[in-house]
Amino acid sequence: RADHRIGNRVAVHRLNSALRPPYRKSMKSIAIILNQTLSNRNVATVTQAGGLHEAFIEQQGGDVNRATINQGANASSDHTASIRQNGGANVSEITQRGVNQDAVVSQNGDGNKAFINQGTGIGRNHNVLVGQTGRANRTEITQAGLNQDSIVNQNGDDNRARITQGGDLLGENHNVEVNQGGDDNETNIQQTGRNQLTKVTQDGVGGLANVDQGRDSFFASQRGDNQIAEIEQKAGGNNNTARVQQRGDNQNAFISQVGTQNNDGNFMSDVTPVIYGAEIVQGGDGGSGNEARIEQISDFNRAYTNQQGTSLSANVLQNGDGGSNTSFIDQSGNGGSLLNANVVQSGSGNASSITQSDNNHFADVKQTEFGDNNDTFIIQSGTGHSATVTQNSSDNLSNITQAGTGMIATVTQGAPN
Repeated sequence: RADHRIGNRVAVHRLNSALRPPYRKSMKSIAIILNQTLSNRNVATVTQAGGLHEAFIEQQGGDVNRATINQGANASSDHTASIRQNGGANVSEITQRGVNQDAVVSQNGDGNKAFINQGTGIGRNHNVLVGQTGRANRTEITQAGLNQDSIVNQNGDDNRARITQGGDLLGENHNVEVNQGGDDNETNIQQTGRNQLTKVTQDGVGGLANVDQGRDSFFASQRGDNQIAEIEQKAGGNNNTARVQQRGDNQNAFISQVGTQNNDGNFMSDVTPVIYGAEIVQGGDGGSGNEARIEQISDFNRAYTNQQGTSLSANVLQNGDGGSNTSFIDQSGNGGSLLNANVVQSGSGNASSITQSDNNHFADVKQTEFGDNNDTFIIQSGTGHSATVTQNSSDNLSNITQAGTGMIATVTQGAPN
């Protein structure tokens, strides 16, 4: 056991090259490097017990930094942890238990916080890389249960990322990448059970991204294989909110928001939004093979897509200069459903609602840049219906209800200017 608590002393333990992979796995040695330079009141703590460990802590220039590394237990194996803090008042904690882990934290600004906890239960192979360059950024990562990767890069100020992967004994393969380049962005990701991939990019200010994939725990049913969720909230867009929830197998969700204030209007308060600017819910019991895409390029838009069934497809594009458009899609079908819904809203103040159930339906809504304040409602049940609506002028209303088998409806309102 090696336990080092350093105030302003400098402790350097030189690494033996034999301790580095692939050699160190045949060694019984432990390597620690602690280096605190030109700073005051910094505290570094390293505790290592059981297994092969390397620990590196370096705190330069800034004052009142705190770094803690705690490695090894629960049939532990190989661990590597690295903390590097250049600014002041930064806090880093790494706790690693159970089989192979790597964790790297680098914080360059002031007042950043990173907490990493890997490998409880039957823990497996875990990798974490954090970053954080600005001020007052916060990252929390908890990984437990089989193979996980986490990458978090936060460049601005006051960004928050919380990642939880594969808890309760039977998680599986998970990948997360966050990247928040602006200020005051928040990302929450929870992944439990089977294979998931998540990517979130926020370059604007005040964005919220929430991703939830296959979350049933060991004590439930562990639903969900091969989910993919990707959220992009790009530079120039501020205060956007996005959420993806996936259950079932082979789900694919993509959200891109470039505009401003695509949210429920009270996002800046300290409560979780009831309505997100863009939200995709996929899966449920037996749901699989669904694909949903939401792109919002203008401002003050809302889009909600709910897919409960098999082989469902939904695409929403809200663009143009107007904004303030609303899209609602609800798809629920039984085996071999093949439901397809497409919405394009380019004007301002348009609303569309598409509800599809049973099998083999197609719905297409275009509310063009030539009209504003249009409403479209489509309800399809039964088998094999098609509905197409195009609204080119303003203040139009279209209402289509199809039941039975093989119905076709086409509505065109207004001529393009």
